[in-house]
Amino acid sequence: LEAIGFKVTPLLCRVRWGKKPDEETAFTHMCLKVEVEGEGEYLADVGFAGTNSIEPIPLDAASVPHALSDGTWWTEERDGYV
Repeated sequence: LEAIGFKVTPLLCRVRWGKKPDEETAFTHMCLKVEVEGEGEYLADVGFAGTNSIEPIPLDAASVPHALSDGTWWTEERDGYV
């Protein structure tokens, strides 16, 4: 992504899929924050297999909750976690 002009920031993440809202998990996953000039910042999680993370997710406050094209949703869980 950087090679074609995007500003990319690596992020250390927690996998929350299938977890209870109050269940703590370790930082065991990496994803990317990608800045798209004129559009804003997106979460790109290319390393999560299956039907998860099939498209970039806008990181602006107006985008949460956010419907993905496969019918799943990203939503704020608690204290800014999505």
